[in-house]
Amino acid sequence: MAQVDAMQVRPGSARISWRVRFAYRDDDIRPVSATRVAMVALGSAGSPGGWEGKASGAWIEVVDSERGRCWARSIRQPNRPDREVFLENGECTHVAREVVEGEFELILPDFGPNAVFVLHTSPAAAPEKAAAPRVKLERTELVRLEEAGPQPPEPVPSPIARTGGRKPKTSGGA
Repeated sequence: MAQVDAMQVRPGSARISWRVRFAYRDDDIRPVSATRVAMVALGSAGSPGGWEGKASGAWIEVVDSERGRCWARSIRQPNRPDREVFLENGECTHVAREVVEGEFELILPDFGPNAVFVLHTSPAAAPEKAAAPRVKLERTELVRLEEAGPQPPEPVPSPIARTGGRKPKTSGGA
């Protein structure tokens, strides 16, 4: 993905997207950087209209004040209370996280100056519960983040690093 010069970007261009990095701790999810990139974002995966308060999980949508909901995609729940860990025997298990924190990136289409980006997630402690809006970003906030420049990601130790190299315990007798 190529970074683009902000002066050469035409808002709403189908070939320009935003790479937005978010940081989270439990249910506190916030954007930490944004960069315009010369690429096409994945297409919309339908309209999640009416999901709010009914569906669990996570999704992001772009809403335009003139056109309404323009784009939506379901995403992996970023703030889950557990992690998938692959054991030496190839089995996958879930291990509780001591602290629910980390970072993730999303590629979002640029629909122009009226776009608002809305991230919906279920609560970290209860991922099966209905999702609610956690972050609403005006496009101007993405421009401000871009102008502030990229911030280095904070390292998040893996569960194995926290156990001193020992294999995590499983709950199923493996």
